[in-house]
Amino acid sequence: MVFVRFGEKKHVEQFQKEGLIYMNTFGFFKGLEDREKGDPDENITLIAQPKNFVLTIDNIDIPATDFVGPVKLSLNNSDYTHIFCMSFLAAGTEFYDCKIFNDKVRDFGDTMLIITHPKDFINRLNFAIEPLIERNIIDSARAQRVEYVDFGSYSGDIGPFKKHTFFEHQREWRLCLQTQKDKEPFSFKMGSIADISKIIPVCNFKNKIIELPDGKHQFYFS
Repeated sequence: MVFVRFGEKKHVEQFQKEGLIYMNTFGFFKGLEDREKGDPDENITLIAQPKNFVLTIDNIDIPATDFVGPVKLSLNNSDYTHIFCMSFLAAGTEFYDCKIFNDKVRDFGDTMLIITHPKDFINRLNFAIEPLIERNIIDSARAQRVEYVDFGSYSGDIGPFKKHTFFEHQREWRLCLQTQKDKEPFSFKMGSIADISKIIPVCNFKNKIIELPDGKHQFYFS
């Protein structure tokens, strides 16, 4: 797997030089009007299709035919308050139009950082998070890929690691933390990752894949 972080040059360079993990709240992303970066359904508790439940009010059953769409519930009991996101490439990833990423990712900033040694990155990240938990600065942490589901047909839990298929092209990996400052940004430093990453301007990003005669693929970032 390879991680890729898109952003403004000064932020990406600081991420590489200092290992600065800057995390906004789920509420921040809920409120963004930019449809690529914001999501009003961020970290909702669950979604239910009308055919899969019965709503009763004052002993009166409301028929499923009276609902115009799925019911979304946010119970404000999430285990996580802050997120840090990157895109990823991994075995089994589907590619379209001979491109590494959908061109929409260019809208996330003018610079991209490619983490070429993801296992080393994860190890360093864990090493930085452990003392934060020991000192009760954060309560819990979890990181994994996002699963994309169709909100028009899916019923079940959502939480921080499921999103609408509208965002599937982002191929997102997330670090989620439960912190004591649930309404303000949170940050910590894991140390330089310059030895396991490289930075290129997005304008130089070729975003190209070529299939080789042996069935393997060659990726061209720049």
